[in-house]
Amino acid sequence: IVNVAFIVWQVLAMATAQHYLSEINEKLESIYRELKEIKLKINNHRLGKLQGNLLYLQRCQQLMEKGNLSFNELKNYLSQTESIFRESLQIINSCKLDISSYLLNNMTSSSDNTDLSKNENLISESVEEYNFLQQTIYFAFYINAFCIFLQKTLGSSSADTTAKIMQETWKDIKIEFKKNKEKISNGIEKLK
Repeated sequence: IVNVAFIVWQVLAMATAQHYLSEINEKLESIYRELKEIKLKINNHRLGKLQGNLLYLQRCQQLMEKGNLSFNELKNYLSQTESIFRESLQIINSCKLDISSYLLNNMTSSSDNTDLSKNENLISESVEEYNFLQQTIYFAFYINAFCIFLQKTLGSSSADTTAKIMQETWKDIKIEFKKNKEKISNGIEKLK
């Protein structure tokens, strides 16, 4: 009777543990989905800012081409190009930080995980996110080039300085992209 009671106790303990593990897994999945939604909102926010700035710059260029702007309006547009340039640099750096902290950590930590399907999903999501962030950076550089073009068109004395800032940032980003590509390749190789 003692052995039967002990076995029944063990079965009940295992069932209870399974129940709690199931609940924990459900909560973790819910947290994971919420984090993905937050990440999507952050990415959409960045992209929305860049798209709005591009639209503003295009309209500015159209008005300049028509020649309907007063000196004060031209001065206002010039100051806006500097603000847009700075905001684009902030987005570039934000994306760069995301790549470094989130994606590359996932690439290296996933190689410690023994579940190959989870590794493949994590790698796939990380590469997809990396590509999105990289495209966002390119888009921000395009907007910065547009700002410099308008600054030069408006005769801004700061256009050359702005161009130098962009060149230095581009050099840094190219080096960063090269390092990241190597880290991603090494992370994928560890899985094989």
